Amino acid sequence: MYARSTARVKVNGMLSETFDLKRGTKQGDPLSAQIFAICIEPLAEKIRNNLKIKGVSVQEDEHKLALYADDIIVYITDIKQTLPALLEEINKYGEISGYKLNHNKTEAMEIGENLENDFKKQFKLKWTRDKVRYLGIKIPNNLENLYQYNYGELLNTIRQDLTRWKIVPLTLFEKVRIIKMNILPRYIFLFQNLPIHIKEKSFKLWESQLRNFLWDGNKPRVKMKVLQDNKEKGGLSLPNLKNYFFATHVRTMLVWFNEQKNPKWKQIELKLWHCRHL
Repeated sequence: MYARSTARVKVNGMLSETFDLKRGTKQGDPLSAQIFAICIEPLAEKIRNNLKIKGVSVQEDEHKLALYADDIIVYITDIKQTLPALLEEINKYGEISGYKLNHNKTEAMEIGENLENDFKKQFKLKWTRDKVRYLGIKIPNNLENLYQYNYGELLNTIRQDLTRWKIVPLTLFEKVRIIKMNILPRYIFLFQNLPIHIKEKSFKLWESQLRNFLWDGNKPRVKMKVLQDNKEKGGLSLPNLKNYFFATHVRTMLVWFNEQKNPKWKQIELKLWHCRHL
């Protein structure tokens, strides 16, 4: 799978002699994630097959966990029986692999069930009834707060960043680059991973925030639509957030209608809506 791998070290612009890599992989090597996925799968299988660990049932299917590299989210019911069994499986796996829970980052959220404090104290977890964070997305106990915890907090963070950048003397071109390289990726991340309905007033608020940054709070000298045009048309290719929002949703719809792709989230949605095809 991985043989005769070599590397060189660059120090002060000088490259060392080539040497063999006896263990591990190079930084950024795609094989690294694949190897980790293979190594973590035995733990996932143990959790799936353990009858004491009760997951969430959607019709006849039971769902217990989702994995992304070393980030694992587990959704369980019958907590008093399930949680001890779950942690036992993780500890057994850790004794062999060295993989252990990071208790400073491991969060547990109660949904509907009120657990006694004495029960919670048995486990070194960060208990919350409000929200948990997984892969950069804040998942609230109440789904009505999904927008506020993600887009609302992002809006506040960007507002603080733009306020700091106002101190720096920047040209209009430089401000557009900042929006493209720093602001836009943060919105796209949420557009792609949190495909929820966004009201028109939110887009207007975001655009107003960017307009204020571009013109230092003064009256705009060029309309946003002109700035959003291609450079060939006299614009600066300023990102149109609404267009990016719709584009990412179309991408999600392509997965919905592609019967050859069947990720777990799609299976769950189809079950919940009692349909076989879209």
